[in-house]
Amino acid sequence: MLVAMQGVLMRIVLKPMGLTVIIGAITLLVLAALWKRPPVPAVTAPPVVPVAVQFAPARSGSATPNLVVYSDKLDNGWQERGWAKVVDYANAAPVRGKAGTSIRTEAAPYEAVKIYHPTVNMSPYKYVVLFVNGGEKGGQTLQLCFVAGGKTQKPVGVAPLPANKWVRVAVPLSDFGIAGRGDINAFWIQNQSGEPTTFYADDISFHQAAPDAVPEETIVATPVMAANAAP
Repeated sequence: MLVAMQGVLMRIVLKPMGLTVIIGAITLLVLAALWKRPPVPAVTAPPVVPVAVQFAPARSGSATPNLVVYSDKLDNGWQERGWAKVVDYANAAPVRGKAGTSIRTEAAPYEAVKIYHPTVNMSPYKYVVLFVNGGEKGGQTLQLCFVAGGKTQKPVGVAPLPANKWVRVAVPLSDFGIAGRGDINAFWIQNQSGEPTTFYADDISFHQAAPDAVPEETIVATPVMAANAAP
C-alpha cells in the first residue's frame, strides 16, 4: 500500500517537470536555429535632397518695394485732403500712360491738393517721385511740402510746368528735412503761380534710391523759404 502511494506521488511530481524540460528543449532548439541564420542587412533610408526655397525678387533690386501713394487711385492708407477748389482723383485725361486716371487740381493762388496719412515711417525711403502736367496752359509754378509730427516742414519749389506734357519731379527727402523720420502725416502740391490754374499729377511714390531713367523729362526742384505754406 505504501509503495503504491509513493508511485502515484512520483508521477504527480514528474509530470510538470517533464513539461518544463520539453519547453526548455524547444526554446534551445529555436535559439540555435536563429544563431545559425545569416544576419539581415540593415536598410538605409535614401538621402534627403534639399529643395531650394524660391523668393520673389524685390523691385528695384531691394528687399523693400517702393511705397505707392497714387497710381490710378490712392493706395497704402493715403487719404484725400486739400483746400483747392476742385480735386478730382479719378480724372480721365490727361493720364500718364495709355490708360488709367490722374489727379486734376483746380486751384486758386496758394491752394493745394493735400494727401494725408495717419503716420508713415519714411526711414526706408530717400526720394519722393511724382509726375505732373501743366495742361493746356502750362507755366504753373508748384511747391511741395510735408507735415511731420504735426508740423509743416521745409517746402521745395518746382520749376514751371510745360503745357500738355508729363514731366517727372524727383526730390530727396533730405531737401524737406524729413529723411529717416517715422512720423510723416501728409504732403501737398501747392499752386504758387499767383493766379488760378489747373494742373495734373500721377504716379506718386516714395523710393529707396535715386529713381531709374524714364521717358519723361525730370524738371528742377529747389528748396525754398517757407512762405505761403498751408495753415
